[in-house]
Amino acid sequence: MATVACAAGACTTVTDQAGKVRKSETDALGRLIRVWEPNAAGSLVNLTRYFYDTLDNLTCVLQLGTAAEPANCNSPSTTYRPRTFTYNSLAQLLTAVNPESGTISYTSLCCARARSRPGPKPGAYRRQ
Repeated sequence: MATVACAAGACTTVTDQAGKVRKSETDALGRLIRVWEPNAAGSLVNLTRYFYDTLDNLTCVLQLGTAAEPANCNSPSTTYRPRTFTYNSLAQLLTAVNPESGTISYTSLCCARARSRPGPKPGAYRRQ
């Protein structure tokens, strides 16, 4: 595995057991931001781009292929396949929009982190 400097962070090129090469780039925070995969000829030209919000939630994935790379996920195009995600203030996934399945909504319980304990058994605690 080789790592070289990239514009935003670090690039890593990996070759799997089948001999396929994939190149990925992370930003200065260590988040995956770009992945290049090979075409049928083996050239690294198929790009997938990843976008995050300020809380490090993945908000958008663009499968660009060989299309020009947009600056953000809001650039409309018919040449790539966006996947978008929204979250609540607790970073819980609310919606996922995929080209294959459309919009999928998720529901979280408001108090899912609250836990209760059973009380002490009668007579277990006595004041002296």
